[in-house]
Amino acid sequence: MHGKGEDQTRPYHLAKKTAARQTLSAGVRIGRIVNSERARASEVVSFEWLPDSG
Repeated sequence: MHGKGEDQTRPYHLAKKTAARQTLSAGVRIGRIVNSERARASEVVSFEWLPDSG
């Protein structure tokens, strides 16, 4: 009976682990998108400022 309980909980832990991994990878992907957007925004700002300073 104890072994049966372990078999029932194991898939749950496995699913929890994969869900956490997917969330982590999604967070990394979002972070990269945010960083690239920030880099693009800073490039636009620098390009906008160049004519004013010149």
